[in-house]
Amino acid sequence: MDPFTHYMIGFALGKKMGLDIPGKKCMVLFSLLPDIDTLTILLGYDFASSFHGTVTHSLLFAILTAGTVETVYFVKHRQHLFPVVFAAISLHILLDIPQTSFMSSNLNPFYPFHPIPPQRLFPVGRTVGMAVVLALFLTALWTFLKNWKDDEGPIGLWRREKKEEESRG
Repeated sequence: MDPFTHYMIGFALGKKMGLDIPGKKCMVLFSLLPDIDTLTILLGYDFASSFHGTVTHSLLFAILTAGTVETVYFVKHRQHLFPVVFAAISLHILLDIPQTSFMSSNLNPFYPFHPIPPQRLFPVGRTVGMAVVLALFLTALWTFLKNWKDDEGPIGLWRREKKEEESRG
């Protein structure tokens, strides 16, 4: 799945959950995090193609990351983020599943405990898989177009603090 769709579906879920601004930011950032493994391309294409979709696309990674963020963030802000971080990373994994029907993939949400061939995660033909991915992209695009001008929209979400600083100064 592309980063735009991950970001916008994460944004839509954060909005639907009624999250505050820090919660929405957390949702969109952590819905992108599993693709940090694409940086392994710096170690060579063979390594990157065998690594992408494994460790950072697993429920174990979601639990460990959410637990770490919860521990660090709660100490300072007294706000629980475990459910948001876990939901964001899990959402990323779920959004990646349909493309296993038509793309080569190492995706295994249960890595390293239970190897499942990625094609068994979404056992439909190429056409259905592509249709689902296209529908998700169009949903992301519609969400963006519907919300892009809002102060708490996908762009305004990041400008809000700047506006608050300007109004104070």
